[in-house]
Amino acid sequence: MLDAVRLRGDQYIIERSGKAIAAVVPVEQYEQWRKEREALFALVDEVRSANTGVAQEKVQRDVVAAKRAERGQRREGLG
Repeated sequence: MLDAVRLRGDQYIIERSGKAIAAVVPVEQYEQWRKEREALFALVDEVRSANTGVAQEKVQRDVVAAKRAERGQRREGLG
C-alpha cells in the first residue's frame, strides 16, 4: 500500500466501524494541504486584526456581500 501511495500517488481512507478515521496520502499532497491551511489561517488572522473594534454585524454583512459578489463573478465567467 505504501509503495502504491509513494509511486503512483494512490490515496486510501482507513475506516473503523464504517467511520473514516485516517487517510494515507502522498507526502507531497499532505505538504500542499498543510501550506494551504497555514496560508488560510494567516489570512484569517490578518482579517481579524484589520477588523478589531468593528461591530460583528458589520463584518458579517461585509462577508455576505463579498460572497455574493464572488458568486456573481463566477457565474459571469461560466456564461
